[in-house]
Amino acid sequence: MINDRLKLIAKHYGVSGREIGRRAGLKDGGSEYNGLGDGMSVKKLRDILLACPEISFEWLIFGEGNMLKPKTIDGIKVNEITPEVFINRFQELVGEKKELELKLKNALFENETLKSLSKNKLVYGLSAVDTNVDAEPQFELEETYQ
Repeated sequence: MINDRLKLIAKHYGVSGREIGRRAGLKDGGSEYNGLGDGMSVKKLRDILLACPEISFEWLIFGEGNMLKPKTIDGIKVNEITPEVFINRFQELVGEKKELELKLKNALFENETLKSLSKNKLVYGLSAVDTNVDAEPQFELEETYQ
């Protein structure tokens, strides 16, 4: 019965049924289990599942399977992670980290280059002639006298 499963959910979280109802946004916190359980609306069940995302839909509605959803990491069930899976994912993450570090290094270099060019323009009276991003920057000296 759904009412029995709601009691187990409350016990799992260490709170009352009223608190589960309150977390789900139910009027009067569900008044313990009044209005909750067998025959309750789909909306109330949905709200409970949204408030308790670890709870399995199949278990709450049909009483089938485990109460808690299997925990996953990158879409892989935790109990299915073998050393090989772990090592492969770790190597992928290391590769992604290296790519991101390189992108960051290049972005910082470009930023410093632009700062330097901007500073030189102010100091030496240079102005950019070609602003095409793909082209090499070209500068010409403006005649300025101070």
